[in-house]
Amino acid sequence: MIYLDNCSTTHQKPKCVLKAIKKGLTRYNYNAGRGGYNNAILANLKVLELRDSATIFFGAENSSNVIITKSCTEAINIAIRSSIKPNGHIISTIFEHNSVLRTLDHLSKEHNITYTLLSPNNDGLVSIKDIINNIRENTYMIIVNHISNVTGFKQNITEIGEICKKHNLIFVVDGAQSAGHTNINMREMNINYLSIAGHKGVLGPQGIGLLVCNNTKPAPLIFGGTGTFSESISQPIDIPEGIESGTMSIANIMGLNAGIKYVSKNFKKIENKIQKLTNYLIK
Repeated sequence: MIYLDNCSTTHQKPKCVLKAIKKGLTRYNYNAGRGGYNNAILANLKVLELRDSATIFFGAENSSNVIITKSCTEAINIAIRSSIKPNGHIISTIFEHNSVLRTLDHLSKEHNITYTLLSPNNDGLVSIKDIINNIRENTYMIIVNHISNVTGFKQNITEIGEICKKHNLIFVVDGAQSAGHTNINMREMNINYLSIAGHKGVLGPQGIGLLVCNNTKPAPLIFGGTGTFSESISQPIDIPEGIESGTMSIANIMGLNAGIKYVSKNFKKIENKIQKLTNYLIK
């Protein structure tokens, strides 16, 4: 089978991912963090394993900054919508996913937030000069698609991160197409929010994503059971549990953890194969 839709979702999954998903459904199918009995505790340990793997792989501050979501789209929404500054200004690009563009459109209508969409140059890169020239007094966030699923161009995240740090701006990176394909170190790149699609480059299942945070704290968008402070009717704001209302899929969590570990172990091999196929396609 010739499959050319990996940027949408990876079709072939490593055997370790399939085994992990099956084990999650048969041996760890308990409500993690919602009970004090042994099996619920063991299931919760699998959640912690994923947080630890993501922390190491993406160079995050610590495992409590890894928020588990149902998709990359949900992760992006949490990052943008929990950081709202009414009457503020956001800088992004014309090549963003609709999870960004439609959210910005909503913010402009509901919170009087303005935004500037920059166009890449002939090399497909967003000009650092353009970014600097469009920073206003009320600018508080820059959102960039790391690698475009339309053009394949890779933005200079490190330089943009330095600008954000210098001007005290929140830096949101859409890592849907880059995670698993290119090195990302959030601390070195000054990334505040990194959104991950579990079913793409990190070879996990569909129905799971990550929002990894650095030097920032998101607010809850969904309210409900978290397994913490259950005696209170107010939504907890502790991270990450306060952002993860609802029962989590242990099977997907274990599958994604296996995918991240597989990619981490075989990163150079995967990178070389992508380069080889890309060169062949261009030729």
